[in-house]
Amino acid sequence: MEQKRKRRWRWIAWGSTTIVAVYLGASWWFARSLVYPARTDAVAPNEFTVERLDDRTPLWVREAGPAPQVAFVFVHGLKGSTHQWIDAAEDLSQEGIPSVAPAMPGHAGSPHEAVGFGPHESRIVAATAAWARERWPGAKIVLCGVSMGGAACWLAAQRDPNVADAIVTESAFAQLDSAIDEWFSRGLGKLGLNVFAPTRWMANRMAGIDPSTVRPVDGARTWRRPCLVLHAGNDRLLSRQNGEQLAKAAGVELQVIPGAEHAQGYAADRAAYRDRLLELARTIR
Repeated sequence: MEQKRKRRWRWIAWGSTTIVAVYLGASWWFARSLVYPARTDAVAPNEFTVERLDDRTPLWVREAGPAPQVAFVFVHGLKGSTHQWIDAAEDLSQEGIPSVAPAMPGHAGSPHEAVGFGPHESRIVAATAAWARERWPGAKIVLCGVSMGGAACWLAAQRDPNVADAIVTESAFAQLDSAIDEWFSRGLGKLGLNVFAPTRWMANRMAGIDPSTVRPVDGARTWRRPCLVLHAGNDRLLSRQNGEQLAKAAGVELQVIPGAEHAQGYAADRAAYRDRLLELARTIR
């Protein structure tokens, strides 16, 4: 009897250890997939040229004729790519507006392996804006980013208020720590925060960031130039509250894109989105 009891406890201990090991292993894998997302090949269309920043970050450049008055810097988000901005770049080029789209850290083409969740991306945005000013002297620079790319635009403006002449963001998070709460509680509520706590802790350390210090809303609050704050109407990743916070901080009205999924506003309503960008460009010329 005693031997059977000991055997049973050994099985319980072994089973519990296995469950914990699998749980932590799955948490590590999930965290790593967020910080080091799978990369896909990125080939620029023929109409684009590929340049590079000093750190070897690739830039997809769409020219639009000599002496432009306005140029756009297009910034993709987490698990996005420069491909996302091809249509926008083409549309603006038809209006004499050139653009450049950098690859974000951790994504196809980038020399940086890990996602930075905002701070690192903001430095790439600032470097790209400086590159654009040199490429197109005299042109007003517009930063245009979606999701984490939009957050990076506000963070770049927080670091340097003169980084650009106007900003457009779509479905960007206002505060990273709150956004992470949203991501991990989606569908599970508070249970999700507990279930994914190890994933969150591991991802923070892999990326080397403190989410409580990543606050794009502070950049929006100090911005004193033209801007548009957009939010996808059918965004299931980030709540509209993020857009409302950013719009309020920047002193503008939030514009919702009906029926659009997260970071897919241009695809959802290409004509209306293009017109918004062109109208903003006219105001800063």
